[in-house]
Amino acid sequence: VLNSGKNAFVKFFAPWCGHSAALAPDWDQLSAHFHRHPQLVVAKVDCTAHRQLCSNLRVESYPTFRFFTDTTGDLGAGYGGARDFAGFRRFAEDHILQGC
Repeated sequence: VLNSGKNAFVKFFAPWCGHSAALAPDWDQLSAHFHRHPQLVVAKVDCTAHRQLCSNLRVESYPTFRFFTDTTGDLGAGYGGARDFAGFRRFAEDHILQGC
């Protein structure tokens, strides 16, 4: 994702986290919605399987949502909007894809 040349919207999660599990259907719907988008990758990272990556990115709670563009730097930028498909989609369209 980081070397794809695309913007990325990433959910960092832990499988044992109830909040992460509850949001999975909305995140999967977002991923399907943007599946073939030429400028955006929607991804998820299991922090129990990728501990070093999550540590390097300073992920401290689950789920954590970050977006990465050419202007956000290596740690990306946090997402604090609505935690449902409509909120995620609106944010991606209004902020991440803006100027692409």
